[in-house]
Amino acid sequence: MEEIEGGREIFKEFTEFCAQSNSANETRLARIREDLEIASGKPFIDEDINSRPKGLLSIGFDYLRPYCNRLINPFRDRPFGIVITDRINGAGIGERVQRIVRGIELESNATQAYVTALDRLVKAGIGAWVITNDYASESDGFDQQLKIEPIERIDMVIDYPFSKKIDGRDAKKRAIVNHIPIDVAKERYGDDVVSNKPESMACFGTAWSPSVDSVAEITYYK
Repeated sequence: MEEIEGGREIFKEFTEFCAQSNSANETRLARIREDLEIASGKPFIDEDINSRPKGLLSIGFDYLRPYCNRLINPFRDRPFGIVITDRINGAGIGERVQRIVRGIELESNATQAYVTALDRLVKAGIGAWVITNDYASESDGFDQQLKIEPIERIDMVIDYPFSKKIDGRDAKKRAIVNHIPIDVAKERYGDDVVSNKPESMACFGTAWSPSVDSVAEITYYK
């Protein structure tokens, strides 16, 4: 496998970014994971469970689901999506772009991505979805196909630690981590990716460390 130009510098920059993000966002990520676990029916956080006498049973009730659904179900009943507006009145560009965006949303089943993001937003305070631009064909041409896809694990998003805006719109960098099986990684990137798999990925934070039978696939945005 050939090394891309400037690959080592990009990787060094990325690992430094991860270290900064992990240091700044560690407490927030831990809280997000606790919130999602409790919303799914877990009755206590690990700290509380570990402090209880051994052998003592605990029963969990999924009591938060009805309250979460009160906020999520109205969107399911009347889903909405990306809205394009002209910055100059009468330009007509926004209407044409809106039709293109609607087509992308329909082909992507974007409503599911939006529902997933809203679900995480209600339960953990933050939700996200991602636009990908894979090639339409791996063997023919350079046409790209835009897709709107859900982000299931919001704690797998590496956020820019110096954002000032509450929604992160001023972020200079961002990354998304996805764990894929080793056989899939070999097929996509070759045997070298697996043979050079690091023993430790501490720089990516404990939430992002892959299991022994998987590899971290990371999309890095600048």
